[in-house]
Amino acid sequence: ILRSKGALHPIPYLYTLYVLYRVLTAPLRVLPDVLIVGAAKAGTTSIALYIAQHPHVLTCPWKESRIMVGMLGDGLAHRRWAYRAAFPTVFEVLYVRLRHGRWPCVFDCDPLHALHAPFLAPRLHAIVPDAHVILQLREPVARLWSQYRMIAAHAGGNPELPTSFTVEEAVA
Repeated sequence: ILRSKGALHPIPYLYTLYVLYRVLTAPLRVLPDVLIVGAAKAGTTSIALYIAQHPHVLTCPWKESRIMVGMLGDGLAHRRWAYRAAFPTVFEVLYVRLRHGRWPCVFDCDPLHALHAPFLAPRLHAIVPDAHVILQLREPVARLWSQYRMIAAHAGGNPELPTSFTVEEAVA
């Protein structure tokens, strides 16, 4: 059984066919106009959901594409195909254009693009040189506290934070 977005698929072949469909139609797909990047727990999910509600906006079917972060090796050509496969087709873009009278904006939202910025920025620029970038940041202590609560919730409990510790304990 295959996993996608954390859920188990009861019929693994349907997911495989879906991925194959997206890869085979990659030449008919558009690249994003806007990239939303930011730190984890900085609000990238919220901003992506708010923007995706607009009728002139198209996005990939999942929030975080994860294509550029080492899924397919080091070849840029392979990444370009995989990255393009994550977005809407030109037919979807034309449909929005005909229905609403203006060209839609296509965007990608992935916090890992900011985390791996030193080596990802040139790769993203090579694939989507004209894309606008929205950098989502958050006050560091609030972001860290939010991430701690998320990790604690996933661990199945609410472990106590240490009130004091030594440098050796913090590094270990």
